[in-house]
Amino acid sequence: MHLLQAIDLQLGYDDCCIVENLSTEIPESKITAIVGANGSGKTTVLKAFARILKPFAGAVYLDGEAIHTMATRRLAQILSILPQTATAPDGLTVYELVSYGRFPHRRQFLRLSPEDQRMIDWALEVVELTELSDRPLDTLSGGQQQRVWIAMTLAQGARFLLLDEPTSHLDLCHQLEVMELLVRLNVNENKTIVMVLHDLNLAARYAHHMIALKDGEIVATGTPNDVMNTTTLHEVFGIDAHIGRDPRNGAPFCIPYMAPADQRFPGGDCATAACGDQHP
Repeated sequence: MHLLQAIDLQLGYDDCCIVENLSTEIPESKITAIVGANGSGKTTVLKAFARILKPFAGAVYLDGEAIHTMATRRLAQILSILPQTATAPDGLTVYELVSYGRFPHRRQFLRLSPEDQRMIDWALEVVELTELSDRPLDTLSGGQQQRVWIAMTLAQGARFLLLDEPTSHLDLCHQLEVMELLVRLNVNENKTIVMVLHDLNLAARYAHHMIALKDGEIVATGTPNDVMNTTTLHEVFGIDAHIGRDPRNGAPFCIPYMAPADQRFPGGDCATAACGDQHP
């Protein structure tokens, strides 16, 4: 069993604490979605899982070992992250970008080994971009570019894929394309996937497990049926919501409504976009 868990995490930036005493486990071989309003700590928690952000206190453990004590190369062979604002140098080809995923496995300055090339070719095949391997990345559509970035994480060979808003800035068709790819990776390649999502309906449709955050604390965790209820959505997003059922797969979905002014977050903030509006 490969277990990724956080115990008593305190996280923040400089002297500002955003997350305090957070403990949770990521189910193995499942898709987990972290949801919450803007500023709730979603990306902060994901950065801690990826060792990008060092906790003020507590720790993230992988198979019982604190990740901040693990060698960087070893951790990168087990866990990979795709940030929301990933950028590549101008003119880089699809193949070249995907090859970057092999860095944790290569000795410095050596050429790609046959195993490196096999993993790159495999990753491109999985995301169905083999025929575009020689194309400059900036000539592809947004959905294709996101698939290339995901291929780079696949070439890394990690068991855990962490993705920060993988559908951000994509239209509806390309959002579904990316989400269906993640499902294939989970089912066919046994990848454990943890992703931050703004769109609750995508999260509920595609994730096995959800973690709902508010002000750096876990309000609800469990299956989409456990998290997608009117009480939780009101507490987390400050909205009223109607909960329905997807006619194809039975997954819960929400239709958001503005809550009365005196029941919203302080200052009138709300998160109605979380339930389906395509805003980043």
